[in-house]
Parts: sequence; structure tokens; C-alpha cells
Amino acid sequence: MKPVSRIIPITLVIHFAASQLLFAQLVWDTKVLPAFGPIVNVVVTPDGDIFADVGDIGLFRSTDDGNTWIETNQGHHIGTGFIDFTCDQYGVLYLTDQGHRLWRSDDKGENWFIVNDTTNLRYLCFDSENRMYAQSIEYYNGNSGQRVVWSDDGGKTTHTTDIDSISTMRMSITPNGYIYVLAFVPDKPLALYRSTDRGTSWEDLYDRLPENKSFQAMGTDPAGNVYVVLVSIDTTIPIYEYRFVARSTDNGETWEKLAALDLEPPLQLVSIAPGNLLLLYKGTVVRQSTDYGETWKFIMTGLQHGGNRDIAFMPDGRAVVAAYGAIYMSQTPVGIQQPPPNAPIPTSLTLTQSYPNPVGLSAQSAVIEYALPRGGYVSLSVYDLSGRLVQTLVDTHQSPGQHSTAFNTGGLPAGLYIYRLSAEGQTITKKLSLVR
Repeated sequence: MKPVSRIIPITLVIHFAASQLLFAQLVWDTKVLPAFGPIVNVVVTPDGDIFADVGDIGLFRSTDDGNTWIETNQGHHIGTGFIDFTCDQYGVLYLTDQGHRLWRSDDKGENWFIVNDTTNLRYLCFDSENRMYAQSIEYYNGNSGQRVVWSDDGGKTTHTTDIDSISTMRMSITPNGYIYVLAFVPDKPLALYRSTDRGTSWEDLYDRLPENKSFQAMGTDPAGNVYVVLVSIDTTIPIYEYRFVARSTDNGETWEKLAALDLEPPLQLVSIAPGNLLLLYKGTVVRQSTDYGETWKFIMTGLQHGGNRDIAFMPDGRAVVAAYGAIYMSQTPVGIQQPPPNAPIPTSLTLTQSYPNPVGLSAQSAVIEYALPRGGYVSLSVYDLSGRLVQTLVDTHQSPGQHSTAFNTGGLPAGLYIYRLSAEGQTITKKLSLVR
């Protein structure tokens, strides 16, 4: 998903060899591409393949953590200069080009075919049932404008929604299927639309946001919390409170003003785990919050290949940052979960779908999250389809609240596995898949 406009500055940099750099306790590996140019989009598939869109040069693929690269679109006539590039939950690749065509590849970029050449789509994203949502730029009612559309056949046919006459969108979908769209509209600084029924109807939440404001970035985390980077338009407030993060823990109904940020506007706000957020800035800066936006630290700054443009995550949670002629990959996962501040006690026992799912070859673990309404004995175990115990993940007393654990998949064969949560005299089971 690429819910951000990208401005590509002209940058002169020196091409360094692969190296390791340390900032704020994170070590970053530099993975140099064979093409020297701005990496506009970076995509990681569920099985860990990395794809890098290098400006007007081409599309490159790595199957070994960025150590070697091959050009995938050579000779397949999809051109260069892509507007958007992403994949769905099954690893099917989609891109849109400057000719307003939507392309698809089912074989890791080896072959491409045109899905749609009549609708100008961008900012593609998918919900848990693989429905595609996108921004469509088109002419209607005698005017040109942008609107939200959806498709259940991979973009071949699109259906319009009630959101139109907007521009400069950010779009994010939570695990419960709620869709959030942040956009400029003609009669106010911004609109924050929410749909709880897969795009059928929409509600504008703008008046619920704190203070008079405009926006910089928006995103959600896997727990369904919503975050917006806002800019106050009240010139009487201190300048250090000018840009700030607002958070909603109740699907956008109420909002809390959190940390003040400096004046530099971020390009993207993304999340890999509940409460764990990353802000990607133009240049060479990435900030991280591990406490649901309360505080922020620098985890990348001053790196050699300047010009951050996009960010993605490996299946095991390592961050991949697109720069100029290279990507940066964190040596360790950045997804650190902490309890949200003043989090309400869950009202029922719940077990969420593990992530990533399926677990690809490059991933060594899957995260499993669950909620306890009361403290007590908890058992969480993983079994194969024959009923054989594979791993015991939790076997102890725990306090009420949100919890998570990791299922180590290293060395296990491919196939379906069942994980079972027992607490409160109840048992909940779900399945996860390993692909090798």
C-alpha cells in the first residue's frame, strides 16, 4: 500500500559499498542495487522477496535479503516510471504506470499483463478478504476529480463510492475491515472519512479531531488504533506544538493529542505491530514510537544513500527503507509491542489471526496476539493437523489485558498448523500456514 504522494528531489550522492551503520541502537545493512537512481517504491511479498522500483530505470527483484538483484520487467513492455506498486496478501504484484494502465504479475514479475487501461488508479491497498481499494482520477459531472473505488476482481472492474471531489489522499485499512481516508476537500482543511461496511457508506470524522488543523500523514496499527499527524492552523500556539500526533483507540470516535513533532513534515506513518509506529521523512530520517505515539526517537538519520522515499517490512518484522541506489534493512525486527497507555480491560477472550500469514521462507516466526478479560491460567499451544503438539507458547498465569507471543517456525515443514488458546474455561483455535 502506498498512501502517500512522493516528490522526487534531484540529489547528488556518492555511491558507497555495502556497510553497516548504527543509529539509536539499530544496525542497518546497506544493500546496493545495480541501477543508480531513486527507489520510488519498495514492496516485500509474504514470502520475503523484495522488489524495488528504481525511478525511470526499471523494476528489480531480490530473493536473498537484497544481496543480489535481477531486473524483472526487462523485455515485457511495461515501461518505467510507475505511479504505484504493491502486492496483495497472496503476493500477486500490481503496478500502475504513467499511461494510466494497471498491470498484474502472478509469477514474481516475470510476466505482466494489463488488467485495466481505462481507469487511472493509484494508492492501491487490500483488505483481509483481498478486495482492492484505490484512488481513481477521472472526469465526471463535467469536472475532473478524485474518488475512492473498489474492486473484487483485481482491478479489472471498479465500483465507485460516495467519496469524490477530493485530492491528495491517504488510505489505511484496519484488521477489522474499517477503511480510513484522509483527504483535502474544497470547503475545509481536510476530511477524515471512515467506512465500517467495506466502502458502502462513509462518515466524515473531521470535527472529532483535536483543534483546528490540517494534516501531514495518517496510518493504523494491527490493533486497529488510528494515528494522524496534524498541523495546527492556530498561529497563537507555541511553534513547538505546531505539528503533533493524534491517536484514536475507538475507531475514530474520540481522539487524544499526543507528542509534538518538529516542523519537518513526514512522508508516511506506518506500523508493523500494535503501538509500534514509524515515521518516514524525506531525506535520511526515520523516527519510531514503541508506546502508541506517546514518545518518538530517531532510529535512522544521516545515512549515506540520501533521499528516503518508501518503507516496507520483511515477514519477520525487519524494516526496509528505499533510498537512492540502495535499500537499508534493519538487522533486527522493529516491531516491539507494549501495552497501550490507559488501555481498557478487554470484555471477552479473543484470539487474533497470526501475522505474517502465511509465514514465508525468510520469516523465522509469527506473532500471535490475544486478549484476557480477567487474570488467570493461560495455555497457548501449536499443533500440526494430526494433533501432535509442536510448541507450547504460553503455560502460566497472566494478568488481564492484551498479550502477544512469538511462534518460532524455523525448521518446521510447510503446511497448515493449528494454534489453540485456553483460558476462562474457554478454548479458541485458529490456523496458520507455513510455505517453504
